[in-house]
Amino acid sequence: MMMKTTTKTTCCLVLVALMLLVDSSVAARKLLPKRPVKPLKTFPRNNATPIPAAGALAAAAAVGAAATATATATATAGAGTLNGSELPKPLTLQSDEPAEAIVASPPGAASASAAASASESALASVAASPANVETKADDLANQTPTATPSGSGLIDEDCEPDMIGFELITGYVLSAPSRQLETLPGTLMLTDCLEACQANESCSSVNYETGLCVMFRSTADQLPGSLSRSQYPVFTVYAQKSCFGVRPCSKAWCIDRVQGYRLPERAKASQSVATRRDCIELCLGETEFTCRSANYYAHSGLCELSDMDRITLSDEANIAAYDGADYLENNCAEEPSKLCEFKRISGRILKTVDSVHQNVQSIDDCRDLCLTAPFRCHSYDYNETGEHVCRLSHHSRATLTDLSEPYLSIEEAATYEQSACYNVSIDCRSGEMITKIRTSKLFDGKVYAKGAPKSCAVNVNNSLEFDLKMRYNDLECNVRQSAYGRYMNDIVIQHHDMIVTSFRSGTGRLLPV
Repeated sequence: MMMKTTTKTTCCLVLVALMLLVDSSVAARKLLPKRPVKPLKTFPRNNATPIPAAGALAAAAAVGAAATATATATATAGAGTLNGSELPKPLTLQSDEPAEAIVASPPGAASASAAASASESALASVAASPANVETKADDLANQTPTATPSGSGLIDEDCEPDMIGFELITGYVLSAPSRQLETLPGTLMLTDCLEACQANESCSSVNYETGLCVMFRSTADQLPGSLSRSQYPVFTVYAQKSCFGVRPCSKAWCIDRVQGYRLPERAKASQSVATRRDCIELCLGETEFTCRSANYYAHSGLCELSDMDRITLSDEANIAAYDGADYLENNCAEEPSKLCEFKRISGRILKTVDSVHQNVQSIDDCRDLCLTAPFRCHSYDYNETGEHVCRLSHHSRATLTDLSEPYLSIEEAATYEQSACYNVSIDCRSGEMITKIRTSKLFDGKVYAKGAPKSCAVNVNNSLEFDLKMRYNDLECNVRQSAYGRYMNDIVIQHHDMIVTSFRSGTGRLLPV
């Protein structure tokens, strides 16, 4: 029977999805048209991508058993050229002797592992009762805060609240006792710490460890040399508040910054800017493509935008050390989230997490908390630091490559890490159905109608979005007609030869294969 174009067609499908192994692809590079940045602070610069010279980098190792550890790095590189243009030189970091760390346990700090056994006491103290991150820094105590052009994101009195956003730096601590505003022990959620700073007009930045929030009236940009590495025995998260010229998203923070690193070979657009904030605004305001990250080079003012980040490239060496660079990851970039799979990583849990939830009744409930978190949650653990305790983090192995030993090794413990997420939609047309698929990680494999891996298939090469078209009258695609104007089919997303999960359209739930 010929189907009229006016017939209302209904489609449904069963999707069988394989966990992905991600390969990289080289993103196309183009020159971004000049457009104003608010406030306008652009100036002419060389848009050549800097190439690190061999042996140019030298990073100092983090210091031992203190709650904060300080590292300085120095580097020199030979001059390089690209297309006859001089390349920006790597920064040479110079600082005085590192501030001495003072370790003290905050009185009354809440513990996430109150129900843990005596054998877990050491783990519990790391998970929820961290050392107070107060430091003695005489050279900083008397320093007058001055804004530095690298960040230039200070909060103006007339800044609208919804224009304020936070930058996060993992593994660093602000050492400025004289600028300390307030200490909030027992803070088990990074979001609560950021909200407290957001609500306090005097607060410009925070140090956070699981169980402790310390607020400051100044930022690291105002106090050069005040930011140092802090990774032992737990790692600290530093966050600073900025007023942006582009409206950030409603998530708890908008940017993850990694100092001294960049994402190489992935620039899709570039432009010269005056400050790091301008580079962030370019990424947040990009409309031609999804800007997932940016590289900012302080000495040249070059800002490179990319449609890739550490998550999309998670199974390869993603970011690389480069002195004078800042890797800026856009936490506002939308990720597929309708169908997610988590992989069990045995024998380890994170030293510091973003939130601790108590009285969570099951591991499935913990997983659901991760999927609905007000940040991009990429891992969780359950019952490892106390009974019914669920801990969430935006970090995974892919985002911790710049840190030294971010995990605690515990033989019986486990962390569940997001391996891939999918969004699947069906476009029912008069003569065909189109299955459209978005993934959170680069996919290299094939999509096909179940039972027709050769005759009704599409090969996918390193892509985040792909689709499969199936005509209703094409017998090779096994499209089934269940009623007049109603068609259904089974779709397979496959990497290699093993199928591990299935998904039934309309239920939104995973099914056993």
